[in-house]
Amino acid sequence: PTDTESTVLYLSDSGTLNAEAPLSPNATLQYAVDPSDPVPTLFGAVLQGAATQGPGDLQALQSRNDVLMFTTEVLGQPMSIEGQVMARLFIECDTVDTDLAVRLTDVFPDGRSILLVDGIQRVSLAADPSHRDTLAPGTIYDVTVSLYPTAATIPAGHRLGLLVAPSNYDRYDVNMQDGSDISDDAGAVPMSSNVKIHANATHPSSLTLPLVRFALTLQGASEITAGFGEPVLLEVTTEGRSAGLEYQWFVLDGQGGRTAVASATSSTLSFASAEESDSGVYVLTVTDGTQTVESAPITLTVDGPSEVPTISPLAAALLCLTVAGLGWRIRRREYFRAPASSPTRVS
Repeated sequence: PTDTESTVLYLSDSGTLNAEAPLSPNATLQYAVDPSDPVPTLFGAVLQGAATQGPGDLQALQSRNDVLMFTTEVLGQPMSIEGQVMARLFIECDTVDTDLAVRLTDVFPDGRSILLVDGIQRVSLAADPSHRDTLAPGTIYDVTVSLYPTAATIPAGHRLGLLVAPSNYDRYDVNMQDGSDISDDAGAVPMSSNVKIHANATHPSSLTLPLVRFALTLQGASEITAGFGEPVLLEVTTEGRSAGLEYQWFVLDGQGGRTAVASATSSTLSFASAEESDSGVYVLTVTDGTQTVESAPITLTVDGPSEVPTISPLAAALLCLTVAGLGWRIRRREYFRAPASSPTRVS
């Protein structure tokens, strides 16, 4: 959907799902696979009895030694997923083949892990579904597992869970890991293996989620002009959300770069007395811990201070002398000017 944003969460060797990529150079997790004891199908899109169809609690699977469980932190805001979820796993296996069965769950505060959607990938067919590429021990394979499209919202206070396992039987046939196509091939023999999942800086296994964006509404004009020394307020509000959001204002440099505005970590950016140097293009980023949304640019133009003519001290002194001299000349002329009178006639 066009109103979603692909968000990547990374698997860690401590069992968490994080927005930050792993820094460890060699972190891995491992599980042992025994095809004669496959991880059973529990709930989902199956034709079994109504009691085990659709969503259901997978806690019973999480306790198995051949299942890895990853979870996010407790969500401060609802997480809405709409579209196809994909898991990218970097793996090693010491047999010629294995399967990766992935399940996505909604983990409740009481521990229930409710199935949302699942998917599976045979590793030998990951690169080319029409050609089997047998695995070599010690080789790391980049495998994408596509889960079925889904639409679900994880409520605030819950966590998102990811289960990685070698099977989901009997919804999907068990991989005997001996190179056979199906489990009942003539001569097929179950081969036990050890599977290693890489979760490090070089091979960062991850989960890609199509998250519904939370909308940003710009309050007021996108261009603001202010006079020198005037108060200015830039404001952006989030539609439908308020708590649990983190804010940061940036000023753009016009060349693709940006600088964080110091201490500007709320939905408003204020200038008590705007200066010409405050002029620029500003954007606000808002994150809820899993996705980040950016506001439309706001252009702020601050007029420079009014020009007041200035005069040097020497020029001021000369001006004073000139004015004083002009006044003295005027008074001198008035003093020596003869009064006008009519001529006297003598008879």
